[in-house]
Amino acid sequence: ADLSKIGERMSVRDSIQQGNIAAAIERVNDLNPEILDTNPQLYFHVQQQQLIEYIREGSVEQALAFAQQELAPRGEEHPEFLAELERTVSLLAFEDQANSPLSQLLDSSQRQ
Repeated sequence: ADLSKIGERMSVRDSIQQGNIAAAIERVNDLNPEILDTNPQLYFHVQQQQLIEYIREGSVEQALAFAQQELAPRGEEHPEFLAELERTVSLLAFEDQANSPLSQLLDSSQRQ
């Protein structure tokens, strides 16, 4: 395997693990501009993680806008994503999200 490709992939993973989803998407697009377009499940999960990061930061308005503009249309195109989207957005209903029944979404292992 090409070591530069491995390094680039590790860079994507590091960005996600740090919660920097925008940088991860940018790096993925640099590596292979078509991968997110041709893999709706991967793209949904990357965007879902961005939503989780907004919720983790307490950026409620930004989270809601992002869910409506970016994730809701994907749920319409792929109904299998709707339950996961609803589950993620449900985090906003809890004042103490870290101790909510959905707190596992905030766990750092979710970034894997």
